[in-house]
Amino acid sequence: MPPRARKKRKGNEEGGGVGDDVATFSDEVKVENLVAVKQEQEGNPKENSVEEIQQAEESSMSMLLKEVRSMREEMKEMKGLQERAREETKAGKEEMLNRSEETGAKMESVFEELISIKDELREARKEGIRGAETTLQISQQRRVEGGG
Repeated sequence: MPPRARKKRKGNEEGGGVGDDVATFSDEVKVENLVAVKQEQEGNPKENSVEEIQQAEESSMSMLLKEVRSMREEMKEMKGLQERAREETKAGKEEMLNRSEETGAKMESVFEELISIKDELREARKEGIRGAETTLQISQQRRVEGGG
């Protein structure tokens, strides 16, 4: 990989300010050459052999394939979870509708029973009023008959 030159940064106009450190193309080449010499001295060659590069690429590809397989498995699991959640939601909605219908039917029967009780109370009240009127009439007749 060829070395790249760094762009000069503009610093303070008078010099000596922030951004004055300027690396040139030749400076980078010198640094890279020094690093390469040091690696060769330590027994690490500057360039990897073709076989090493191929092995590294194969290893990288193998790792990528494993990652892709793992991600596919995770996606399958997520799809399964989503489907199960949909089914549970659908079942929950159906159950709520059924409960709602049952509750509605129960409420309707309770209302009918309340109306029936209300009607019975009206009738009892009417009968009570009639009974009271009859009792009142009888007591008035007795007074009239007894007092007369």
